[in-house]
Amino acid sequence: MQYNMLSFSAHKMRGSQGIGGLVLRKRSYKLPPVQAIMCGGQQERGLRPGIIPTALAAGCGAACALAETNYAEDARKLREIEALLLGLIGASGLHHTIHGDPRWRMPNTLSLCLHGISSEALMIATKQYCAVSNGSACTSTNYAPSYVLTAMGLPADQIESTIRISWGADTDADLLKAEFSKLLDAARELAQ
Repeated sequence: MQYNMLSFSAHKMRGSQGIGGLVLRKRSYKLPPVQAIMCGGQQERGLRPGIIPTALAAGCGAACALAETNYAEDARKLREIEALLLGLIGASGLHHTIHGDPRWRMPNTLSLCLHGISSEALMIATKQYCAVSNGSACTSTNYAPSYVLTAMGLPADQIESTIRISWGADTDADLLKAEFSKLLDAARELAQ
């Protein structure tokens, strides 16, 4: 992959919460112009204060090794689930848009606009069996429109009708199919 900066969280690959990594590519022997956002010690060339949590770092390394080992099989499972969900959405009869270029989308996440259906109402109607979101987990207490969808230039009505669905390689496809079918039924009821 060609990148200048890469960040990741271990919990996104079956590791522990609270640890991740930042990789900065040097160009002409210079790092990208990144500034520290926390004050303290001068670890990592002044970018991060504090002592590295050794157990979390070791666990992050183990999670990375497992992710590399299981990558092909996990990717196959994720794509199968994605195809299942896309089939259900296509057969639902609901006017919808999948955000993002299919060539570059992550195989474990869909950003789905169900036109004319309030994402908030859909989340409330399905909360007993589905955990979908209409914003980032990092901004879960902020009820402003998704800054990512806003930056993509989507109109406000589409942003308000968009949910994000994610799954993992360990997700039970049959259970997901049953529960997601209920969500689509609820969306059809809200559309009336």
